[in-house]
Amino acid sequence: MTKLQLLLAGAVAATATPSGALAGYHQTVEVTFYSNFTYGSVSDVRRSADNVQYIQCVDYGSYGVCRARDKSGVSRACTTYDATLRALMGNINDTSLIRFQYALSGSTCALVEVTNSSIYLD
Repeated sequence: MTKLQLLLAGAVAATATPSGALAGYHQTVEVTFYSNFTYGSVSDVRRSADNVQYIQCVDYGSYGVCRARDKSGVSRACTTYDATLRALMGNINDTSLIRFQYALSGSTCALVEVTNSSIYLD
């Protein structure tokens, strides 16, 4: 290719790319329920097309609560008094994928996982 062809190809590519485009892989994870666990990306849930979804885990000092609602309005929640699980809640930010597991017979959190990664950030 000549220099002119390279310049024109670059100009076409630059105008074809949306101005807000970001490089890097992104994985969209809205609130999802399975038998006894729930997960979702904080960023994706916040930016979802609906105004229904949410996911959060909050440490209130002596206990912690994880809650989520999917786009159809179904909610799940669990509570924990476990200091280790509550400490994980403090690591949640806008790059977080939250996963919490609860006992099928009650509302006690059996597991809280927080994964922070650029793939969960819009």
